[in-house]
Amino acid sequence: MKKLTSEWIEKAEEDFFAASHLAGAGRLTPYNVICFHCQQAVEKWLKARLCDAPKNGDADRWASVEGLEQGAVGPLV
Repeated sequence: MKKLTSEWIEKAEEDFFAASHLAGAGRLTPYNVICFHCQQAVEKWLKARLCDAPKNGDADRWASVEGLEQGAVGPLV
């Protein structure tokens, strides 16, 4: 795994931890704050995946939903 990939994963996990922690606080945290951290985590996990994606000119395949469904991109970790 590339260093940049692991850095994106680490940042994604921090956002996911923050969202989980805030969700556990119940009514004290507005839902939009929890959703923001969830969105940030997903975006960073996707950036990590793109760091390790094949660079063979077939970007449409691994960058599309259809490509993901067909297994163009393997598991993140």
